[in-house]
Amino acid sequence: MGNDGDGGVVTQPADHHRRDRVGRAPVDDDNDDSPAARRKRTRARPPPPPVAHATTMAPNAHRHRRRLGPTAAMLLLITVWIVAVSADKDAAAHYTNQFAVRVASVGGDHGLQADRVAKKHGFLNRGQIGSLNEFYLFEHQHVHKRSIYVDEKYHSRLKLDPQIIWSQQQYELKRFKRDFVPTRNVTKHVNYKPVLRFPDPLFVDQWYLNGGAKGGFDMNIGPAWQKGYTGKGVVVSILDDGIQTNHPDLAMNYDKAASWD
Repeated sequence: MGNDGDGGVVTQPADHHRRDRVGRAPVDDDNDDSPAARRKRTRARPPPPPVAHATTMAPNAHRHRRRLGPTAAMLLLITVWIVAVSADKDAAAHYTNQFAVRVASVGGDHGLQADRVAKKHGFLNRGQIGSLNEFYLFEHQHVHKRSIYVDEKYHSRLKLDPQIIWSQQQYELKRFKRDFVPTRNVTKHVNYKPVLRFPDPLFVDQWYLNGGAKGGFDMNIGPAWQKGYTGKGVVVSILDDGIQTNHPDLAMNYDKAASWD
């Protein structure tokens, strides 16, 4: 603002390039690189607006971070229990629909007594068990032929009968084939000839079997066994005067008709 000489007032528009009070030349703050100008520009400029980061989240994602409720925990326990029971079923015994019973002898035909007791409880008497007197095998058509559970219903009926001394539901027995030699039992000597390993600690002393005789006077039975010869179905006569015919190793195969003095 100033005087134009005629007494009027002259108003100058505000300009960015203004002259300060002491008459210095106008200064462009944006181009001024002095430390004071930089601090001034820093204080004058507003902070940048926050940047919104897009985050993708499933509608129910917050639920997965919660703890398991009572229902979910119970379902988890039931699942673990079912898996454990299924694993035990493979190792459990499988019961049949047959019961071994001992029928008290009252007099008369014992087989007829067993038939009457079996019929009274809905069983079928399959007959005497081997040479065991008073022992019979009962079978029921309404009992599962293969189950991992004992049939408590009919088992209790047999136990409560005063004519039955003892009873037991039969179960399957696992059998293993024994008439072969597993590969792990075949080893090699230093001469690389396969031999059979026996658990008998005295086998090495049986020189007539294992090739330990002087001059080779033995049966050479090891190589014969390795070729698969077992002697099954072959009758062997032994010249001896001291055979113990009732020995467990001989009793089942001893042929009395083929023996004489």
